[in-house]
Amino acid sequence: MLQRTTKYKNLQGIYTGNTNFFGFIFISIFVSPDILKSSKEFWRYFNRMFAFLLILFFAREKKQILTVFFTFLLSMFINNLYAAYKGAFFIYNGVQNMRITGFENGIIIFAGHLLIMLPILFILIFNKQIKNKGYLKYILLAFIISFIALLENGTRIAWLAMGIILPLIFILKVQNLKKILFTGCIGLLFVGIFVYMSPFLQTRLYSFIDYKNTSNQGHYMIARDSIELIKDNPIMGVGLGRYKEVFNEEYRSEEHFRLEDGFTPHAHNNTLTLWAETGIFGCMTFWYMYLSFLYYSFRRWLKEKNDSDLMFFMITLATVLQGITDYSFGLNQVVKIYFCMLAIYLNYQIYEKQVETIK
Repeated sequence: MLQRTTKYKNLQGIYTGNTNFFGFIFISIFVSPDILKSSKEFWRYFNRMFAFLLILFFAREKKQILTVFFTFLLSMFINNLYAAYKGAFFIYNGVQNMRITGFENGIIIFAGHLLIMLPILFILIFNKQIKNKGYLKYILLAFIISFIALLENGTRIAWLAMGIILPLIFILKVQNLKKILFTGCIGLLFVGIFVYMSPFLQTRLYSFIDYKNTSNQGHYMIARDSIELIKDNPIMGVGLGRYKEVFNEEYRSEEHFRLEDGFTPHAHNNTLTLWAETGIFGCMTFWYMYLSFLYYSFRRWLKEKNDSDLMFFMITLATVLQGITDYSFGLNQVVKIYFCMLAIYLNYQIYEKQVETIK
């Protein structure tokens, strides 16, 4: 049995980035105007890490790591299959403008799940071991079903993220201009046919450039008013978990109230929400954490060309892109899965380094 050690300097940036962020938001509790509310919000953040820690400390061998990884993929695929079935049922019964979800009944949450799964499946399509063992057809089927579920989900930022990430994966893996152009045309044709057959998809695509769209106007007003909140509380913010209370009572404009009813729970953006609640230092530690994930995984991929590095880089990039118009770091179910993937990735890196050391 290989002996496990965590003394790898190349992994230090990831551990440091993670620790710095959670350490800072813990400290921010004690400067919050409402310590009790901030404590509850910190606990909501921290309890996401239990599954991460379980995997990190107990899934140590290669077989264990891969079992956990493919168990996650299988469970997420079942969710995607159910969602695609619902979408087909709605279409068959003539129901239009219905955005689908999986078992969790949350549109944005389901989009977050898809943004984790689709890059992984797409990279596995190019994996030689998958092809040699005869699993390619199953991975292709899972990818197609999950991609259809993405289209039927109708989350625009998820579409945009996959519109960037999937072609980027293909370019990095194929590196052949003719194949890239040919496959790109086939992919666009497939998506075009699907969009042509669905008035719902046509409407959602048009909403990208429709400045009169209620959602677009709402996002703009929330960002504008959140920036005013940040200007008044730039250093330490208003306190962890206090955005909803402070924003809606003091900073939300009458114009936005007239446009949309109800309270605004967050700024629909990771940076604005965390800056508003934890100040500039909380925002900086948050970005240091994610940038360390991106930097380490992509640097490793450039050096080793391992699929595990490219997978983690792409799902991290997808999470970052989703955070442009959604508060993706506030989606507990999605963040839990993301950090489980981080634990799987870290343990796989440690296993590979042990093998290299022995060789």
